[in-house]
Amino acid sequence: MFVARSAARIARARAAFVLLAVLPCLGLGAWAVQRRSGTHRDAVRLAWQRQVGLPLTLTAIDHPRPGVIRGRDCVLATTDGRPALTLPVVEVETTATEVRLRIDRLRCDAAGAAMLAGVVGDWLERGARFDRNCVIEIADFAWDTRGGSRDDPSTMRIECVVQEGDRAVRIVRPTATGSDDEVKILRRVDAGATGDRAPQQTGVRFEIEADCRRPLPFPIFVACAAGTPLSGCDAGDEAIVTGMLRAACDASGWNGAARGTIELVDLAACTAALAGGAAGEATIVVDDLRWSRNRIEACDVACTASRGRIEQPLLDPLVGMLGCRPGLAYGLPDGRGRAFDAAAWRLWIDHRGADLRALDSASSTLAGGLAAVGGQSIIDPPTDGFPVDRLAWLLAPPGAAFVPATGPGAWLISILPRSGGPAE
Repeated sequence: MFVARSAARIARARAAFVLLAVLPCLGLGAWAVQRRSGTHRDAVRLAWQRQVGLPLTLTAIDHPRPGVIRGRDCVLATTDGRPALTLPVVEVETTATEVRLRIDRLRCDAAGAAMLAGVVGDWLERGARFDRNCVIEIADFAWDTRGGSRDDPSTMRIECVVQEGDRAVRIVRPTATGSDDEVKILRRVDAGATGDRAPQQTGVRFEIEADCRRPLPFPIFVACAAGTPLSGCDAGDEAIVTGMLRAACDASGWNGAARGTIELVDLAACTAALAGGAAGEATIVVDDLRWSRNRIEACDVACTASRGRIEQPLLDPLVGMLGCRPGLAYGLPDGRGRAFDAAAWRLWIDHRGADLRALDSASSTLAGGLAAVGGQSIIDPPTDGFPVDRLAWLLAPPGAAFVPATGPGAWLISILPRSGGPAE
């Protein structure tokens, strides 16, 4: 039996097979090859680099789900090309209104913290470049410092949100007690103000709220405060910070309040810029710190240290400038200073002046002094308060004849209250 054939039908069948099967298959194969190519990887890398605004490298990318790109061995560098953050795996999911990043593991040092703080600042102030909400979820995060990380790994969540012209960043990290450490930064824009105005211009206000119960390495804290007076502070690589902060910045300047504790302070690092140094480990407790229009309104801070050394060029200004009194164990014949068994003091500052006193809780150990050795006081507190500008003289370079105009002393003069008399 013969099967009827038609050349026209065969041609149409072959054409349909080529159009509906062969060409789509070839196109799909070419698309798969392109997705695996270095050209596509570089295109994705450049797109991510433009969004972040920093040099970025990666070794491979995957497409695990529609709309999701997974990058491997991503390295973010500083503007001068130094590697700052390494992300073994990062997933980027993009929608019309949001970018969501999932990071499996991140260890962040001071350089990385400074870089991230810069990116957050750009996100808050440059809305034209960052036009979508952003959520970053990190499954395994920990701080890392040269002194060795004291941070237990945990999750971290960062939310960057835009609403009616206002922009906000919220960072949340759980603690061992079950509560969360939280940092909120809000940039408010009043009606009629342009979106990219600086905080000193009318219509823009920054608000910061931070509650940190988990110890934060002090070098990380300083790195995040880059561009502020705190960026020059040094308490050593081992120092850690806990506490709270409420601050706002508008056309009048910075206003706010803070309290907290700095532990494992390296006295040698703190006094490195002074004419006379000290050695040992201290704890600083800030019970009250308030400032308005970039100047301190009130400060109540206590410091305790056990077993260290204080040099004579630091002891002498305490006597000559602050009115402290030499104790029975003051100085040594060689004039270089001496070791101490304990030191403890409390400093109050407000518009009336400053007052320095020994801590009552440590008076038995210190024999009523600010520092003691062998049961004898090395130096006793002043009998009365003193003007706050005397504190700036402690930070003045040796031989200065006028009020410090440069260095840490000049900075201190610029933020201390304009006193009208000694504190009570």
